[in-house]
Amino acid sequence: MSLSRKALIAISVFNLFRGVSIGLYQALFPMYIVTLGYSMSSLGVIISGSSLLAGLLSPMMGSFIENRGAKTAVVMTGLLFSTSFFLLIIGDYPFLLFLSYATFFLSFALSQPARATYLAYSASVTSLGTYIGLSSTAFSIGRMIGPGGGGLLAGRAGFEEAFLAGLSIILWATLVFYISAPSVGRPGRSAPTRKSLISTSYRELVSLGREAPLLYATVAVDRFAWTLWFPMLSAHLYSSGLSEELSGMTLTLMSVAQTLSLPFWGRLVDKLDPKSVIAGSEILGVASIALIIDPYPLARAMAGGFLIGLSIGAWVPSYNKIVALVFKKRLGEAYASVNSLRMLSGSPSPLIGGALYENLGSLPVFALSSAILMIASILSLKIQTSHTIHTTRTQKHPLETSS
Repeated sequence: MSLSRKALIAISVFNLFRGVSIGLYQALFPMYIVTLGYSMSSLGVIISGSSLLAGLLSPMMGSFIENRGAKTAVVMTGLLFSTSFFLLIIGDYPFLLFLSYATFFLSFALSQPARATYLAYSASVTSLGTYIGLSSTAFSIGRMIGPGGGGLLAGRAGFEEAFLAGLSIILWATLVFYISAPSVGRPGRSAPTRKSLISTSYRELVSLGREAPLLYATVAVDRFAWTLWFPMLSAHLYSSGLSEELSGMTLTLMSVAQTLSLPFWGRLVDKLDPKSVIAGSEILGVASIALIIDPYPLARAMAGGFLIGLSIGAWVPSYNKIVALVFKKRLGEAYASVNSLRMLSGSPSPLIGGALYENLGSLPVFALSSAILMIASILSLKIQTSHTIHTTRTQKHPLETSS
């Protein structure tokens, strides 16, 4: 079996079980906050603070990936995610709740560049979209199970038991990946000191932004629009009268749509310019908002969740491929820098969305998000791309030789 296939299988298995745990956490944490008596504004503060922290630390992930390897970075994010469950299990004090979500969000933010770089260094440029689509399908299958299974377990046995199940699953997935995954790519430089790591990482964030201002603008606008409400979606459904089980089922249907559509989107990205697929993803997001804003009857919530899944399914392979095509080299740093921008752009919006929701209701939040997503759709069509990808300045990458 070729190295690229071994890498694809290893990251797909990891994504499958990681998806179960993430789906469980994303569905249950907002509901858990509501059951403890906290408001949507409080939830927004937790999410905004966590997003800001993740955004500030994400640039350093690029240098870490380039120096320590993508496999090591993936393992580190799995262990970090495990910590978020552990903190929920040991208590429900406010600082533990914030630290848990901050740890979860940081692991989520750092995992994306780690996994994307791992695949980019494993696949050819002509199959990168397909590889991302397949590995993301595995993640979506897991996330399809997580919300419904977690909601059922929380409703029957309690939140702590559900969080313990999530902890066990992600620890097992991380161990299996560590044992089975081949190492890909080569470190580009010797390990820097902590001070140089920080300064270099933020210089990369700025310099890469100068290379691709329209990509940076699209990513920032997109993230701001989605995080006005998406991190609080299960709380919105729960506050609107849906039970834990029905809220979980809606999110599960979202993951079903994402899972079923990802292979199609991945192949489409390899055939078309990925920026066209990104634009379509934003339009699907706008359509989903028109339904999810009022989740009654239940069919509206289900249809909205389905469209959200299609939108996410289109975004994942197109976003990951367009970053590789735009920056062409130093992929670990490129993915980490763009992902950091996403986190920073999304850090104020949950706070804004939570405050608007609490004081004016859901309509202003969703209307604002729809308008901004349309702007992101227009911006994405103007991004300039290339078709050559390098690993370092001195080392050719398989993607370059096969393109």
